Amino acid sequence: MTNKEEIIQYCHDCISGVIPSGKKHIWACERFVQTLNGSEPWIFPTSGTNKGQKRLSNGLHCLSILRAHFQEN
Repeated sequence: MTNKEEIIQYCHDCISGVIPSGKKHIWACERFVQTLNGSEPWIFPTSGTNKGQKRLSNGLHCLSILRAHFQEN
């Protein structure tokens, strides 16, 4: 059995409930199998990711922690 076949079997086991899995893990397995079967590939939406990247690059994630620390004292 090749690695690809093992992964596909693992996904089918997760989807069918043979391997206990959470809802989101099952969704990921279903999406993976659908992609392999030739349906449209799942594309991560990048529209909202720039906001978080700007916040991290400006250091605002650190400033909010520091601000909360100084407000407590």
